[in-house]
Amino acid sequence: GGARATAVHVLEREMFSLRTCPSHVCAFIAPGTPGRTELESLFERLVAVGGRSAVKMLQRALDNLQTARCGDCVDMESTFRKVRDSCGVLVDLAWEKMHTGDWKKVNEAWRDLYVIACLAKVDAAEFNTTSTASPREALNVLDVASLLGGRAFRDALEVAIGRAHDLVTNLEDGDGKPVTSRKRPRHEVTLGGDATLDEISAALPPGSLGDSRVRTEGITDGEKDEPELAAVVAQIAAKRSPIPQFDALPSLERFLLDWMVSGEPVVLRGLAKKWPAFTKWKHPEYLRRTAGTRTVPVELGKHFMHETFAQSLLPFGEFLDEYVAPPSYATSDETSDLTIALTSALTSDLTSDAARKPTKYQTGYLAQHALFDQIPCLRRDIVTPDYCALTLIQCGEETPLGNERRTGEETLCAKVSTHGGADDDANKPGLRAVNAWLGPKGTVSPTHTDPTHNLLTQVFGKKYVRVWAPEHTDAMYASTDLKERNVSRVDPDFDCARELRTAFPKFLNAPFQDVVLEPGDALYLPPKWWHYVQSLTSSFSVSFWWM
Repeated sequence: GGARATAVHVLEREMFSLRTCPSHVCAFIAPGTPGRTELESLFERLVAVGGRSAVKMLQRALDNLQTARCGDCVDMESTFRKVRDSCGVLVDLAWEKMHTGDWKKVNEAWRDLYVIACLAKVDAAEFNTTSTASPREALNVLDVASLLGGRAFRDALEVAIGRAHDLVTNLEDGDGKPVTSRKRPRHEVTLGGDATLDEISAALPPGSLGDSRVRTEGITDGEKDEPELAAVVAQIAAKRSPIPQFDALPSLERFLLDWMVSGEPVVLRGLAKKWPAFTKWKHPEYLRRTAGTRTVPVELGKHFMHETFAQSLLPFGEFLDEYVAPPSYATSDETSDLTIALTSALTSDLTSDAARKPTKYQTGYLAQHALFDQIPCLRRDIVTPDYCALTLIQCGEETPLGNERRTGEETLCAKVSTHGGADDDANKPGLRAVNAWLGPKGTVSPTHTDPTHNLLTQVFGKKYVRVWAPEHTDAMYASTDLKERNVSRVDPDFDCARELRTAFPKFLNAPFQDVVLEPGDALYLPPKWWHYVQSLTSSFSVSFWWM
């Protein structure tokens, strides 16, 4: 209607000369480009959700940016400052909209506004090429836009991120060495070996691996001498059985028919030992060099259901130094101006020095993050297992393998999926997500279920995993929060036997299986199986979720 015609007319007037200066971030919205179509659509969608004033401000900012970049203004610095100020307001507005109410129900227009405002803000920043400060801050802002923003302008965003990343990594100090946030020790230990066998045994939840001995570390004083504790641990240990395992990788057909169709977990020993990541990722310097400047979301506290839980955005290298592989000489007084609090990273000017240091000695966990979409060079270090191309369908449909197996009340057929990559349709077969899980020893994923097939693959370090079949859901005491119905209220690493027996009596009689995953191992988890995961050493895992 009229709003669209007005928006297009103004856009024509403002963007006509962008083709003459194509080297900058916002050149992608020049007339005739795919970005131009996305921008027109964004204007319409913003007007439809009451964002007419945001449209006008964005139009003025892009007009000023275009004018300054093409040299058509007298005071370029003043013009760039106006663009930064306007885009800062738009970032604040989009941030407020994204964090009001249910995150999943936020209109996509506000997420897309967030992306284009961040792109324009970075484009208007004046970089000092003799320092890494501004490029690193720009990279932080663009990474956050990638993490929180919508689907529009993704191509331009990835180009901008690549350009900023190259600026940071190519800047060198006087000795020709890459600039880093702090000195590095001459010799660094490899990751994943930071716990003795005794420490690992002591860290396991009560009853793990069938061990009925009472562990006193972490148990309240009133419980240590009571027979009730020993009885509870013995009762839990008696319900344990090992997860079956393959020392040699099974064929696709055997894996599919014997495990996927039957819906049983199984350990695949050594699956990842031939990945490049298996030898590369245990060296902290490789991870710092490859991804150290990139901003990632970090979970702080015991776990996401605990009262201590918080979230922050940190440069990957800082997260590594602070929580996973701290240099031996680090002191409690050291701080880095690159640690960026969630809100300040999103709303502050690129040239500001707003930084917040997370509380020292908290557990930090890079959990369930699409790190390999964000940093493709790390994606090249792993290999998607062929098992993730297998899927199950209801019998009666076309089944190329001609195999079927009856389980309970339904008959399932097995086939190889032709959907190799992620798909927006959650009901279609194929790979849904590949996520990274990196943290120090002691990180925990509380007992929960996932709706997909899951191949949890251990790259370095050791993890303890305990699983319960779906038929024991009543014994898991699912959360009463509708948003967390797939999370159990029972902590297997309990510290009060009397409370466990009183509040969760069915849990004590629920059969479970468990395993300690070694470097290179993978655990197949069928959909809807309850599982508890605990890092016994510093650990890097990759999960493949597929339908």
